[in-house]
Amino acid sequence: MNRLLILVLLLLFTIEFSASILETYQDNIPDNIQLFLNKHFKLYEVDKIKYDADDEKYTIKYKCEFEVELDSKGNWLSLKRKYNPLPKSVIELLHINTINYIAQKYSNKPIIRIKRKSSGYKITLSDKSELLFDSQGFFIKGD
Repeated sequence: MNRLLILVLLLLFTIEFSASILETYQDNIPDNIQLFLNKHFKLYEVDKIKYDADDEKYTIKYKCEFEVELDSKGNWLSLKRKYNPLPKSVIELLHINTINYIAQKYSNKPIIRIKRKSSGYKITLSDKSELLFDSQGFFIKGD
């Protein structure tokens, strides 16, 4: 019985603590990050916000399975959605060469993840194919 009581109290504390962290971070998110999120994800409800002080990185998870990673300056690092395509406004962040290549070669496979790398972009399509592009948007290799 004591274990059950401890478990219930721990669960209640965790839920309350998580809610207060969410509110705190929403209030403390820099304006440039809020601007980016409002521009591309304003229609979606935030589930969790996490700040990693070591990496100086924000991770925002939405209830509709979007996950956005941004550095503390507001630069996006990774944009993903589990099954459905990313919003058009996010796709338009890519270099035009990348957009054109994917439209020509993979028009029926929506983009579900974009990860910014130092040398370019790694893009995951709905069939889990992964494509690499350089910083100028030119195709390097893919599945």
